[in-house]
Amino acid sequence: MNSKKGQVTLFVILGLILVIVAGLFFYNKSELVDEFQEKQLENVKEVDSKLKPVQTYVEQCMHQVTADGLRKIAENGGYLEPMEERRFSYDPIDILDNDGIMFMEDYFIPYWSYSTNEINDYGFVQELRIPSIEDIEFRATKYVEENLLDCLDNLTTLEYDSDLEILDVPEIQLVITEDKVKIRNDMDVLVKENNRKISEYYVELNVPFKRYFDTAVALANTHQKYQFVENLILSLIGYYGDLNAAKLPPFYATSEGYDYVMWNQNDVQNKLSLMMQSYIQMIRILGSDNSLELDLSQTSDAESILFLGTQTRIMNPDAIKDAEISFIYNKFPMYSKVNCKKCTSALVEPFRTEITSPVGSKQIEYEYDFYYDITMPILVEMKFDSVDGIEDPFVFIMGLETNIRKNLKSQDYLDNKGPLPWNENMLKEKLIPLEGSDAGKEVEFDETPQATKKLFGNEAQKISGNLTVKIYDAKTLEEIEGALIDLGIEGYSSANLGVTEKDERGDIQFVGPAPVVYNGFISAEKKGYFKQYKLITTNIGEEQLIIFELEPETVKNFTIQVFDLNDMKIRPLGQREEVTLFFNKINDGNTLNKHQEAVRFTNSSRIDEGKIMPGYFTVNAMFIDNEGFVIPKECKSYCTNEIAGICFSSEKVPKDDIEVIPSMWGGVEFNSENPLLITENDLYDNNTIMLTVLKLRTPRCIGDLEIIGDLDKYTVLFESKLKPLFIKNESTN
Repeated sequence: MNSKKGQVTLFVILGLILVIVAGLFFYNKSELVDEFQEKQLENVKEVDSKLKPVQTYVEQCMHQVTADGLRKIAENGGYLEPMEERRFSYDPIDILDNDGIMFMEDYFIPYWSYSTNEINDYGFVQELRIPSIEDIEFRATKYVEENLLDCLDNLTTLEYDSDLEILDVPEIQLVITEDKVKIRNDMDVLVKENNRKISEYYVELNVPFKRYFDTAVALANTHQKYQFVENLILSLIGYYGDLNAAKLPPFYATSEGYDYVMWNQNDVQNKLSLMMQSYIQMIRILGSDNSLELDLSQTSDAESILFLGTQTRIMNPDAIKDAEISFIYNKFPMYSKVNCKKCTSALVEPFRTEITSPVGSKQIEYEYDFYYDITMPILVEMKFDSVDGIEDPFVFIMGLETNIRKNLKSQDYLDNKGPLPWNENMLKEKLIPLEGSDAGKEVEFDETPQATKKLFGNEAQKISGNLTVKIYDAKTLEEIEGALIDLGIEGYSSANLGVTEKDERGDIQFVGPAPVVYNGFISAEKKGYFKQYKLITTNIGEEQLIIFELEPETVKNFTIQVFDLNDMKIRPLGQREEVTLFFNKINDGNTLNKHQEAVRFTNSSRIDEGKIMPGYFTVNAMFIDNEGFVIPKECKSYCTNEIAGICFSSEKVPKDDIEVIPSMWGGVEFNSENPLLITENDLYDNNTIMLTVLKLRTPRCIGDLEIIGDLDKYTVLFESKLKPLFIKNESTN
């Protein structure tokens, strides 16, 4: 027994050795096969000098067509025609479920980094979807095979004693190596004289496509891991969030008293979009051709952190020193929603707390505790220096989907941070100074860096000539005393210059120097009047006269009614309906648009108060039906197999009923091209303003949902019914 057991053990050991040896053999053989195949590509038979022009012509076409195909693949994110591959979907309305970016009308760029989770799934994960280099080789091969013959149309014009004839289709082998692309073509071309054939062609492109691809992969992985775009968005919200309807809602703030600030969700989204159009250019890749050398010696701590946070490293700088890497956000459809206790799909409002003291006095406090959900598509364009005699630079483009849920990135959720209330200590960062004794070392701030304004308006900076500012009541034309005058730069800083007061001659005005500004603003403010802004440029020693006519504040009652397109009748606001309107005064070319008013209605009997002034306004209203509507399932058919205009198979959508509850299904939109004019007579002779909004026709199927995007056109169409009515107070008749 023992000898047999020893025999079995020996056989097992021998078997394992054979398996290991075989594995090593097949592994080495695999490498040898790859190397052999590459050498086989180059193993092309020599042809005599008379046939060489034919071979050269074909190879020149192979070079040109391959270069075109690789460029097209690179510019389409690693694909030839992404939308034709039926693996990607795009819907301009359902932004959260898209697989890429529709750049221009029909240019689709797939995401390499994206989230597949639902918007309310706060455990979401950012995923990668990157085509392999083998997939790209396959697509490039397909492109050359399908387009080479078009390039060879003029082959037969070569000067030969007898005709040339292409006997079969191209048979392409294409391999992308570390520093070049190798292409072999087996295709018979017959030279009828002496019945000779040329069958083999080989060409190399000195294009380091593999390096370009590896750079894109490294960049997608870096975004996946460090999420530098999301960091920029969060930093900007923290930097510019403020208790001001013209700014972004802050992460967290409190205020006391009866006055509070609220925001329109659509307006917040527009502000985020405009912000990113400007600031996305701050993101640079260290070592690339367009990286920045930052001098942060004159910036605040918070600004230094903001700029340093946008400088990203992805790989060995030598690999990308010829690359110009740009991040682009160009008004692509995005999603944003600010969440809070009182937030709705239309409004962002603080939470009100009312405290009654033992003696009966009341203290009102508003808590602004806001959490952002954002999905924003970003394009990455990598331009590499031209190579292989090609004039234009080589461009590689891909899409990145940036996602934030409740102020956090996907990596935050993976680190089990979870949705947390905003705390200013979150701003604590480590800074690497560029100069001084601490240069190159990580330094942690002793205090939390704040988004402080730069010094502006101190006495040493007031070097302009005297500004003379006169301020009048727009209605009575009487001079206004005690009006505050500020001068500043929009979005940067401002300083108080002084007040209007009576001088020795009895004139009420302000006279004094100011800081030097270019395209800045000067404002006048007095209680009981609308604050007014004017554009101004001040120069050293130059005197100016500025005149303001301030409009007295007029408080009006607002009421609401609905023009329902389902029956083309005007009716009161329903009990399950609500409306919010935003009035924004349009600049007249010399003033800054600073007057915004919001009124809100939750039922037909509600009367809201608001302050309004004469002028041209854009008016955006949101009509919300809390009962909503249902899109029935399978209400639309689309053809899935069409040949020569005949549909052989179709599919019905949607698969299930779609409940839109509540629905933002109407409103009004007087825009800058069709503004609303409110005159002095409208305001001073009337006390109540009756507003009218549209309720759009209830959609019957998916296609009808698109009409919400035409609200401005419906406003023009039914303008006569939607213009406000100014109703006189009976006591003034």
